[in-house]
Amino acid sequence: MRKVIISFIILSILIIYPGFSFSPKEESDKLSKRISLNFQNIDIIEALKYLAIKGGINIIPTRKVSGRVTLKVDNAPLKDIFDIMLRSNNLAYDKRGSIYNVMTEEEYKVLYGKSFSDTRKVKVFHLTYAIPEQIMKLCENMKSEIGKIFLDSESGSLVVIDTPQNIEEIGKAIEDIESKKTVIKVFDLKYANAKVIADKLKEQITKKGIGF
Repeated sequence: MRKVIISFIILSILIIYPGFSFSPKEESDKLSKRISLNFQNIDIIEALKYLAIKGGINIIPTRKVSGRVTLKVDNAPLKDIFDIMLRSNNLAYDKRGSIYNVMTEEEYKVLYGKSFSDTRKVKVFHLTYAIPEQIMKLCENMKSEIGKIFLDSESGSLVVIDTPQNIEEIGKAIEDIESKKTVIKVFDLKYANAKVIADKLKEQITKKGIGF
């Protein structure tokens, strides 16, 4: 009878904690799982619950964990999303067995006597004039080996995770492009002769001293 009760308890634990895993590889596979989400100013606790369910992992926050999350990503690794959510709210975590304990940065320092954050920081850039896809390509070329870039085309926002120095350089590049406010205008020529129009445009460009 005792063996039956113990077996029932173990089975209950596996049901309550769907993220329970028996090997590092299985845990790594769960964190590598790609998901899409759209959070608009939701409570960090609810956001963590969503990740736990989606990834099949165990996330337990302390009572001091608080914050809001606004984030939209498509087909991104769960680990990267988890990372962004924590860093943007000054949160930390430690892992014991199959459980991720989420806490504040201060709580982490008290426990381990050191800061949780590594050299990377998070910065969100809201684009006004620049084309998001073009900025994305630019940032991909500028980021460091440990840097990551996420794009939200709908809101025109770019999430950059990188070293403070790289984030600053990327920010300057984006600011420079945004400040130029480059606008491409398309004109309907209708019945006009394209060659004639082109010749006249070249003439005007030459007069103004604009070179290519």
